Amino acid sequence: MKKVALIISIAIAVSISVISPNASMGNSSGEDQLKAAFIYNFAKLTKWPEDPYSNQHISICFFSDQPLNGQLTLLEGKKVKNTLIKTGKYNESKKCHITFVDKNSEETFIQNKDDLKKKNVLTVGDFSGFVSNGGGIELFRSQDKVNFYINIQSIKASGLSLNARLLKLGKIHD
Repeated sequence: MKKVALIISIAIAVSISVISPNASMGNSSGEDQLKAAFIYNFAKLTKWPEDPYSNQHISICFFSDQPLNGQLTLLEGKKVKNTLIKTGKYNESKKCHITFVDKNSEETFIQNKDDLKKKNVLTVGDFSGFVSNGGGIELFRSQDKVNFYINIQSIKASGLSLNARLLKLGKIHD
């Protein structure tokens, strides 16, 4: 148990430093930075049927105008396995590797979730019930920590696989 706690602490500390050295859970900005850091790490620990790292970029899309109060767009230009991250609004013709869904975009997600699965997109949401509605990973706050649920069935239906380290850190949704 101590080993898992140490791994989580290291992963979060490294993730925070990627986004911002000033992230803390004391305010919503810090929580949004942490969530963006989690999404960055999900990009590192997800395997797609088509290797996005052989392309020129990995795309992180979103439905709302300012996801995570602008923190998600700060990933633009960062690298995952020497591949640049691009961020932008979702549209049906755009190739997205990860799509972030906030509470304001819940209905849009429900309308597009079958299409997202066909396109091998990792869906990440930050509202209660996201994985129950077919989402892949749900970020949630528990006390002063950001944790996540993983919907294994949804991940597999999207043709994706997650690194074993990620599966150990998340809570599996039944």
